[in-house]
Amino acid sequence: IEGRSIFISAHLAGAKDFDFLYTFSLPDLTKVPLIDRLIENSSGNKEALPKRLYDEALIKSVKFISSEAIFSYTVHRGIFIASFNQTLVEDAIRQLNSGTTIISDKNFMRVMNTAGEKSDVNLFINYKTFPDVVATFLKQSTRSTMNFLSRFGNWSELDLTIRESALLLNGYTYSNDS
Repeated sequence: IEGRSIFISAHLAGAKDFDFLYTFSLPDLTKVPLIDRLIENSSGNKEALPKRLYDEALIKSVKFISSEAIFSYTVHRGIFIASFNQTLVEDAIRQLNSGTTIISDKNFMRVMNTAGEKSDVNLFINYKTFPDVVATFLKQSTRSTMNFLSRFGNWSELDLTIRESALLLNGYTYSNDS
């Protein structure tokens, strides 16, 4: 995966929780067995969990001994998709099969085009879903106060540069005129 962009996105997973989805481009499908071995060896578990076909994609799962968490992943249409939440993997497969991607969102593309190529991390915030994810960290009584963020803008892109004694952020926010 060296030299490839890895996308890590946070998604609401249930009413009061969130989980991460990991994706990256893997056009060389001969690398899939290597990824399988890497994930299986990382789990520390030799127990084979059943594979299953979902919407034309073969989902594989491994259980991590240290946490009992089950990690599900697939390589579908040249994209590696993984999460500790199997529903997120299924949602990503459906999204990929639909042909509609985030790149078709013109508001996202406005901030994507501002992303710095030399920054360590490009962070994207979708204000439509961000308040729900942030609310998972808050007391029930203060969750509703985060709703204003959904009206703050459409997307933000932040370039994160990591230094020995500092984290530097620079970015742009786009809000359409409605």
